[in-house]
Amino acid sequence: MADVAVVNPAIAGEAVTIHTLVSLERERSFDLDAFVRKIRQRPEVKKIWYVTGEVDFVLLLRLPGMDQYADFVQEVFHADENVKSFKTIVAIREIETGGGV
Repeated sequence: MADVAVVNPAIAGEAVTIHTLVSLERERSFDLDAFVRKIRQRPEVKKIWYVTGEVDFVLLLRLPGMDQYADFVQEVFHADENVKSFKTIVAIREIETGGGV
């Protein structure tokens, strides 16, 4: 028998889950590496995917609230001249599939 703890994110201090789609102005190796280095230093960023298609990166963020996301946007995206655009997708709720990833 295993002990399993299900933690409410609001109680744990991580109330908002956000996926952000990021497009860069330049995709040279140096530019990509610089963006990844910067993003990896942020505790709000839980996962990063470098993807193909209309955007360059997909970020999974967890923050206490939207005020903190607004600060993150200002500090990370608006302050970076290589960030061309970003789109925000706020999770309403997480639906468990049971498959695990």
